[in-house]
Amino acid sequence: MNPKYRLLIPVALAVAAAAANFVLLKRATATTAVVVLKQDVPAGRPVELADLTVAQVRADKVVFQSAYPAADVKSLSGSTFRRDLKKGELVITFDIDVDQQTWELRPGERDSSLTLPPGELPDGLRANDTVVFVLPGGEPVGPYRFLGASVVASKGPRGPLTRVSFAGADVKPVTEWKAANPDHARLAHGIQMQRVGGGKPTPAGNKVAAR
Repeated sequence: MNPKYRLLIPVALAVAAAAANFVLLKRATATTAVVVLKQDVPAGRPVELADLTVAQVRADKVVFQSAYPAADVKSLSGSTFRRDLKKGELVITFDIDVDQQTWELRPGERDSSLTLPPGELPDGLRANDTVVFVLPGGEPVGPYRFLGASVVASKGPRGPLTRVSFAGADVKPVTEWKAANPDHARLAHGIQMQRVGGGKPTPAGNKVAAR
């Protein structure tokens, strides 16, 4: 072997090792998007989107396994916390009280709910919007009136799940599908939600608890 090439081999190996170390270090310290408080929010007070912000934090992902998914920050609107949270504090899934939400039903409506994977809420979704659901292996069902959403304490394969509440004249297709797929609330595989129109505020009517 040419002596010149023998000298280049250690240099090449050193460069390759340095590059590998850089990649590993970058991965180990990659940023994670989390939801944090922009101001103090006492327990029991409905959360507004103005209370929240998404921040990029550099730390091991294991640290944020219980953090509320930043992709679903808009679903926190109207939720309440179990404890007082302070400005700058990280929002944890188990801080959210999923049993305190209530909705107003219109005459002829029945309410139901489905569990969605992280990041499946449509952009720009607001209460009273018209939505449809595409269940695994089926045609779209609906239309329904979107009532609200809240985080589910259990975690799916990709993180905390979101429970979506809705109402309509015929929720039987959803209830029958849920009965045939009892593990959907734990896994939330393959359910898609689509926003198909805006909605109007609901006048005072029958108030029902989220379920």
